[in-house]
Amino acid sequence: MAGWEALARAKAFLCWDVFPGLSIQLIRTGGTTSYYFPPNRRAGITLFCPAEGSDYSRALFLLFHEAGHHEQFLQGQNDGNTDEFRRLLDLPDGPERAAFEEKAWCLGEILLQRFLKEQQLSAQLLEEYRDFARESVTSYRGEKGSDFT
Repeated sequence: MAGWEALARAKAFLCWDVFPGLSIQLIRTGGTTSYYFPPNRRAGITLFCPAEGSDYSRALFLLFHEAGHHEQFLQGQNDGNTDEFRRLLDLPDGPERAAFEEKAWCLGEILLQRFLKEQQLSAQLLEEYRDFARESVTSYRGEKGSDFT
């Protein structure tokens, strides 16, 4: 379980320690969902999460997933090919989109491992992240029976 404080510390970790210049907006509202927007005049990552509650694990996982997308974008930028990143981001569900999303989850996992170690948080969160990531990637494959939301 991750509380609101862990989510706020994760935001600071990503913005200050890992990606200076990345902006993250945490919005307390109804459900939990997130978006990554390649560099623009607004927040690079926007994360909607419950206004109330004690477990923000799902929001934490989505935050690190979106940070994985930021890492993908930066890799494309370093290679001089952000157009490919944007193309993959806009793909409909299917194998190519699932592979793109899986890569973001993997990159996010590396960042989450570092965060958990630095913050001395439960390693159980890493296992839960992996389970959540598998469910998410399955949903992008467009396979029947996936109800990830």
